[in-house]
Amino acid sequence: MTRQDGATLVQSLDGRYQKAIEVTSTVIAGTTTLYTLDMTTNEGIFIDYVIKEDNNKRVGRIIAAWTPASVLMTDYASPTIGTLDVDFDLQTSGSSVIVNIISPVPNVYVKLLISPI
Repeated sequence: MTRQDGATLVQSLDGRYQKAIEVTSTVIAGTTTLYTLDMTTNEGIFIDYVIKEDNNKRVGRIIAAWTPASVLMTDYASPTIGTLDVDFDLQTSGSSVIVNIISPVPNVYVKLLISPI
């Protein structure tokens, strides 16, 4: 569902809607920053994602929480169709949480639906 102001709303399992941020990118080989979040106004994050490179594909959900010193995350992913050696990395920097993707190959398409809480 999209609101009149263009924000994406996602329906949770309990039927409520929450605002989500959509991020799409074609990443290069190495580490690419996809999103930066203010940790002082958010306590955690849910990230739904799809990653695609040629005919290789994976979907999943990352859940994470943090302190100023560290980020704890879990990546619940589907089995990969084909071979896809791509990982996510979340880290803190100052008052921010940074969402990175690490890929050994270029031209990897990634789409995220980010719900900070």
